[in-house]
Amino acid sequence: MTRHWYLIDDDGCRRINVSEKSWDFWSDFRSGGDANEAWPAFTQAAVCAELGKAVATIREISGELDYDYEDVTMTPEMWDGGLCLATDDELTLMTEPSVELDERFVNAESAEMLLERLEVDGAFFGYDPAAGTLMLSVFSNGTPDFLWADSLQPGPSHAITFHDDGTATQEDPRKFALRRLGQPETSPFLDRYAFVENELAKLGLQDVQPELERRPIVAVLNLERRPGRSLG
Repeated sequence: MTRHWYLIDDDGCRRINVSEKSWDFWSDFRSGGDANEAWPAFTQAAVCAELGKAVATIREISGELDYDYEDVTMTPEMWDGGLCLATDDELTLMTEPSVELDERFVNAESAEMLLERLEVDGAFFGYDPAAGTLMLSVFSNGTPDFLWADSLQPGPSHAITFHDDGTATQEDPRKFALRRLGQPETSPFLDRYAFVENELAKLGLQDVQPELERRPIVAVLNLERRPGRSLG
């Protein structure tokens, strides 16, 4: 069975035929990849800092964010639900496999605090399938370069660029992404995943693994939120 989808833009209305499947128009033009490929729900931070310094700073800010901290690296039976860290050249990567998005320590707030405290380059990124939201925040020397999010359903959609003079500008996230990819801002063929991967490659992260599934885990931290605090 074929469904008829219509793309309506400045050039008019065009019909697109697609098979009956779950389909992300904006990401179905990935070159060299499976058109059905999608990331799972996840959040991750990448920081240009050595592991020891990253762990020490996580311990510092976890208390400020009302989390109890415990290093369980040497206790594998306690790894489930923990903050897993891996390294990739000069990057330290961190994520929380199997933890619900709204329960994760790694979020926009904690990532910004971590990078600001470390004063290094880095990024926060992730995917929320509830609204098809891809998110990416990029930092230089601990200060934000831009904050970006794009949703397929009603949800966060913005591109905020921070300038050296202290000002910030906001624009359409898809036009922003297309421009960063060197494509016309009017193109309907935005590969959102390619945009995120391209920006992360500039940091030195060539292979995005949402749950660090193919990387050796070098540290695991148990971060339990104390009762009474809710992070938005």
